Amino acid sequence: MPLLEWNNSHSVNIKEIDAQHQKLVGLMNSLFEAMRSGNSKETLGVILNEMVNYAVYHFKTEEELMSKYKFPLIEEHVKEHSDFKAKAADLVARYENSTAVISIEVMNFLRDWVNNHIMDTDKKYQAFLNEHGVF
Repeated sequence: MPLLEWNNSHSVNIKEIDAQHQKLVGLMNSLFEAMRSGNSKETLGVILNEMVNYAVYHFKTEEELMSKYKFPLIEEHVKEHSDFKAKAADLVARYENSTAVISIEVMNFLRDWVNNHIMDTDKKYQAFLNEHGVF
């Protein structure tokens, strides 16, 4: 059973962003499954790094679109991205230094952050960007 199931309520009606969100959810679910299966620390580390790197790539895409169309809430959105990147970088560093483990608490944090960010923060730009012809 996946940690988070993608469904149409997650859509922001922008094809590129929806595809990136789906990939991010898929990576998170892969990390969760690897954790549940007891995969090696190395395997978990590879998936965790891939997920974090993909999130950074995704944030860049969103920020470029918001900047291009002058989304009025861009600063608070970028701040959320920055906060996540800092937390994720700390988690990766602690994991690689063996001071943190991929636990259900870590997975719940990732799930809640991704879900809440899409359903709340990202939904705020949906109508704005759609009105500017971004689909």
